[in-house]
Amino acid sequence: MSSAVDWQQETRRYDRPHPRLKRMAAVLAAGPQRRLLDVGCSTATLRHLLPADFEYHGCDVADHAARLLPPGRFLHRDLNRSADLSFFRPCDIDAIHIGGVVEYLERPGEVLRELHGLVPPGAPLVCSLINFQSLRYADPRRRHPGWIYRPTLDEFRIELRDAGWRLLDERAFLGRSGWRGWWFRRWADLRGVDHPQTRAAAEQFILRAAAT
Repeated sequence: MSSAVDWQQETRRYDRPHPRLKRMAAVLAAGPQRRLLDVGCSTATLRHLLPADFEYHGCDVADHAARLLPPGRFLHRDLNRSADLSFFRPCDIDAIHIGGVVEYLERPGEVLRELHGLVPPGAPLVCSLINFQSLRYADPRRRHPGWIYRPTLDEFRIELRDAGWRLLDERAFLGRSGWRGWWFRRWADLRGVDHPQTRAAAEQFILRAAAT
């Protein structure tokens, strides 16, 4: 990950679940898979948003979750130094969450392929992506200093496909809750993520894919 960021301190900002994480938790909870790997788990906040029958595993560049998860459930790893996730092979992972992470990766395709190799065919991947075509993030001053990978949605679709993932669903996300977030969600769902106004307004996308 970027050396410009103090990740031990940065990850503490995500103790409090934000609206995007809650939406992604709902997507995961709706499926039958229950052995989840959370890539970029920070302080394992997602674990508290999921049903109790989930078997939760985490991987992160900071080590906070090592004190929060049972032995054998956490890997402390900078994926820009090594994308090796074979630590989780004995865990029979059948679902992947990677939220707020891909933008910080130098070789996102390598990580996506490694994740694909951990799961059986049909296993879900729920992933978020900053919308760098939006009016908000077109301004470099609004970008996080650690963002290395800044693809368009179209470019990221290709990255997923080449890593062995079949895209199932894409949703636009405004970046906030309340009535504005609710209204935007309905509006964007009607128009789709490829509508020019959606591309201009959405701050992020939430994608659901399946391993081929």
